[in-house]
Amino acid sequence: MGNGLLVYKQNQVQDGLDRLVNGGPDNLQDFDGALVQLEHDDSFDAHTADLLVELILQMQELSETGQSTAGLFAQLKNVYDAAKIDTVEARWRVRAGLLSDEELDTDLWYDLYDAVEALEEGDRESTLAWSQEVFTQFMGVWQDYESNTPVFDEEITQESILGHKFLKEGLAFWLEALQELQSVSPDLDQVWEKAENGQRLLVAVQILEEELNNLKQRYFVNWN
Repeated sequence: MGNGLLVYKQNQVQDGLDRLVNGGPDNLQDFDGALVQLEHDDSFDAHTADLLVELILQMQELSETGQSTAGLFAQLKNVYDAAKIDTVEARWRVRAGLLSDEELDTDLWYDLYDAVEALEEGDRESTLAWSQEVFTQFMGVWQDYESNTPVFDEEITQESILGHKFLKEGLAFWLEALQELQSVSPDLDQVWEKAENGQRLLVAVQILEEELNNLKQRYFVNWN
């Protein structure tokens, strides 16, 4: 009896989260076991573990009140799968996709709201003027980046390569959104979709840079 309980607890530590994710959204049972695995499993980085814990706790709360957990389960599986793939790019794409509305809110984002509102109120001239100005600014950033961004050997890391990639993708999405906004009959759903894709990537680049700078500072504090 005692050995059986010990084996159960060991299994709970080893694969509680694995069993939760692989069981599917209609077979959610052992939330506590999932949390136990996260407490002991060092294969997840700290940020990913925090995201998983938050999602599990939210799912547990919804489950206890009889509400659907399908949406949260999909997010949980995305984060889990990306972590298991264990690539820097996969993890950061998940993070970009999970950025909150507050994190996406920038002056540019608010300006887009104002431009779309002006268009819907019939002031197409103001919308065109703003979108053309921002388009020109983004094109300038793109061209400067393409011609004046040397990457030296000592600067090349997975994170720096990813930052360059996300920056280019983010700018490209924003340029497409602005082009659509300037069209005769813009599809505003497409404008928002492309702009949000671009915004998530650009904000992710900012967060990536901040974390890399913090890491460098901690390294120099520890070793100097």
